Amino acid sequence: MPNSVSWIEDGRLVTDFLTDEIRHEVCREDGTLHRLYQALSSWPSAIPPVHKFYQAILHAPDAPLDLNSAEFVATHVTILKNCTYARAHHGANYCATASDRTRAKAELEVLERDNLQSDLLSDRQRAVAVYTRKLTREPQIMIRADIYGCPRSD
Repeated sequence: MPNSVSWIEDGRLVTDFLTDEIRHEVCREDGTLHRLYQALSSWPSAIPPVHKFYQAILHAPDAPLDLNSAEFVATHVTILKNCTYARAHHGANYCATASDRTRAKAELEVLERDNLQSDLLSDRQRAVAVYTRKLTREPQIMIRADIYGCPRSD
């Protein structure tokens, strides 16, 4: 798995296509813009709603999973769906939010090999990974017990 994906630089600055208001809402503290939002640079009015959706799904304080666990799930889905772009970015986010980045990278390698019985995964991670795999590959066989049996963040 590559560490990054190709990105076409168009030479424009964020200030060339975003208003001050949108820039303040969606740019990182260092003034950079997430690549997902850069992809929408020709349609800047779409960036704030996409940002709000992203924040609501992965950063909500009442979300059933903490940010690191949500990135674990997102990365696993991208592995299962073979999406190199999303795998690179969710994988980087998972590692960046982990307390031990080296271990996080090894955990993602376990997911890449579909070795969910690996000792590298905690029991909780394993249960979440099994749930994620079933929901992604065979959603038609999901049952209520799958949903209520999946661990949530503490």
